[in-house]
Amino acid sequence: MNNKIIYNIIVLLFPLLLMSCIETVAVSTASTVYLLKNNSAKYSLSDTKILAEITSKMTFNKKRSNYANLHINVDRGRVLISGYVKDKKILANVKKLVWKTKGVKEVMSEVTIAKVNRNYLSDMILATRIKSKLMMDNKVTALNIDIEVYNKEVYLLGHTNSNEEIRHAAKIASKVSGVRKVVSYLRTNSAS
Repeated sequence: MNNKIIYNIIVLLFPLLLMSCIETVAVSTASTVYLLKNNSAKYSLSDTKILAEITSKMTFNKKRSNYANLHINVDRGRVLISGYVKDKKILANVKKLVWKTKGVKEVMSEVTIAKVNRNYLSDMILATRIKSKLMMDNKVTALNIDIEVYNKEVYLLGHTNSNEEIRHAAKIASKVSGVRKVVSYLRTNSAS
């Protein structure tokens, strides 16, 4: 088999290896239904490849411990970096690494310079509560919205069907107890 094909297969499957099997099946099934409904398969495959390549670069970097507290989300070539790093030099290196990835159209950084995130567990709980509320709301297409929380600040990335849906999703997130701030990087499908 051609080395390029093998490389592409590894790059596409790498993130799946990092998740548990149950999460992979549940997310894959829900995502497939959404993609078929919204004709977004071409974006999803490209975004998966971008995420896998960035994750691979960070994982196999000799200074990978510098990237351990970062989260990467990709939506139609737009990359959101969130979390924290120890200093500005590490942040600059991360941005450079992301920009060098083929297919990246925009990089949004919500990275904090800090020694430690003392709110890690509460941030995870907030993200889960927000995702649940979005999933239960029939006015929001929650499967296409990624949520990151860092120090009680919520970052939304993805695509919706309308500006009203964007406002509604942000409003839902802001009303969850414990949320300090909501930053929306959501766009309408027509804005792509």
